Amino acid sequence: MILKKYNVSRVVAIILVLVMMFTSACISVSAEVVAFDDSNVLTDTLLLVDTDSGQVLYSKNSDLKRPMASTVKIMTCILALENISDLDEKIKITKEPINDIMNMGAATAGFENHVGESFSARDIIHGVLLPSGCEAAQILSYYVGGTPENFAKMMNEKAQELGCKDTYFLEGHGLSDENYTTANDAEQLDIFERYVKFLNSID
Repeated sequence: MILKKYNVSRVVAIILVLVMMFTSACISVSAEVVAFDDSNVLTDTLLLVDTDSGQVLYSKNSDLKRPMASTVKIMTCILALENISDLDEKIKITKEPINDIMNMGAATAGFENHVGESFSARDIIHGVLLPSGCEAAQILSYYVGGTPENFAKMMNEKAQELGCKDTYFLEGHGLSDENYTTANDAEQLDIFERYVKFLNSID
């Protein structure tokens, strides 16, 4: 890939998303990108989009469904932001979300050591994004959706609202390979722009 006269904040955001997506990518770039060399493209699926014009600059299997991994957590946090009006609101840590995740041996943010205590919604959201805490995502799933199943329903409804036709969420932490999307749908989600806006909103 050859990038010239690039916008640093956009490139950093792109890298953050690609780290989470692993096997598929929708890369949004500014018009300042002047060349793209696809000779070393190793990913299964790729969509390169000019964010200024919406023009598709490059596409490779962009309708191929791939697991989302921790990108799922971005949708989890988007729904948390939309449904929790005060990020200083206290959320009590209960056993259910902790047990769900600890039984899977997943990465956590440390809330498993604080059952019965309360933390701000902001702290829990930080726990989802910074160390990719699966138990923090599950805490939000229970808090916002009532149950993980209902929260997944909310996630799928949001995806449909955003025009995603080939995206499915089974849960809010991203451990299951049954969560999937396509590069085309990732562009509809506008993942990296939402990610940057989201980080700005929780400072």
